[in-house]
Amino acid sequence: QIRLEVLVNIGRACRSEGCNLGELRKRGVTLGQVRSFVKRFSNDLESGMTSRSVIEQLVKPFCKPRKCSYVEMVAENSQLPQIYVSHIWDSPFLETMSSLEWYAEARGLSDSTVLFFDLFSRNHHAAASNK
Repeated sequence: QIRLEVLVNIGRACRSEGCNLGELRKRGVTLGQVRSFVKRFSNDLESGMTSRSVIEQLVKPFCKPRKCSYVEMVAENSQLPQIYVSHIWDSPFLETMSSLEWYAEARGLSDSTVLFFDLFSRNHHAAASNK
């Protein structure tokens, strides 16, 4: 029941105008922001779609107007990561999300838990040396 209430209310909080964060180490993304991404793009997330495809087909177009990271589009200010998310870019994104949700539930993580998740934290429009 609680999980259903959380899922229904994702994204209903105040919408951010975004921010500019120079340093990668300040570009943590909250668990709630990741969940909001999944909800926002639920119609576009195909089964078997890899993280690499999610970046190319969803993250980059969403961030194109500002040529920034996803977190800079949705955060109000810098967010220092508490947890590092390691994943394989060619694995199915929804399987990565299932694993993350399992971990979050097992650890009792709240939506405000800040992650370093390169898919959302890195600027995929910048040169490789300046992400």
